[in-house]
Amino acid sequence: MEDGATALKVYEFGVKTKKHKFCPKCGSSIMAEQNSAPEGRSIAINARMLHDIKLDSLKTVSFDGAALEPLYHAPQASSDLVARDGFKIYHGSSHCGAVTYSVLSELLTETGPPNGYLWIYPRIADVEVHGEDAFTDYIFGQRTIHRFCSVCGSSMFNYPQTPKINMRALNVRTLNELDVKRLDIVRNYKPTIVFFED
Repeated sequence: MEDGATALKVYEFGVKTKKHKFCPKCGSSIMAEQNSAPEGRSIAINARMLHDIKLDSLKTVSFDGAALEPLYHAPQASSDLVARDGFKIYHGSSHCGAVTYSVLSELLTETGPPNGYLWIYPRIADVEVHGEDAFTDYIFGQRTIHRFCSVCGSSMFNYPQTPKINMRALNVRTLNELDVKRLDIVRNYKPTIVFFED
């Protein structure tokens, strides 16, 4: 790393053989290290954090880290939310389980840079969060609060600093029982504001 390697926060998981390194100020995932990885694959760099690189031009090699032992079991969330027509209750969490949540959603998704997030925009009343004391807030663009788990770095929510907007952007990749690969994703790199009626 060129600068700040010692400033990264480390979250170890598995049987302490995997290390996720992230910025403790903004939650950006920078890199991961794995002691038991195949030769030449012990360090993974988040290419989205590299400047002046076109992601579409990179050759990608698939690696199913989720299949490595010990298998990951997502923390369980509980909820008092009530389902309504056309909506389903989904449960999610940070990787470490310090934060869990439930959301009532239709799951309309879109992506946005720089970290490859997938967002849905439920009303604030349709999201129930437990463990909010484990969040770190990072303000960007002078109007958006980015919330991530201070323990493991999972990027979970964005909040506009405008009281008129009754929603929170939720990172779909933190939903536990959802196969992201099966979603029909609409790519939209322009910010979208969604207004909900109460």
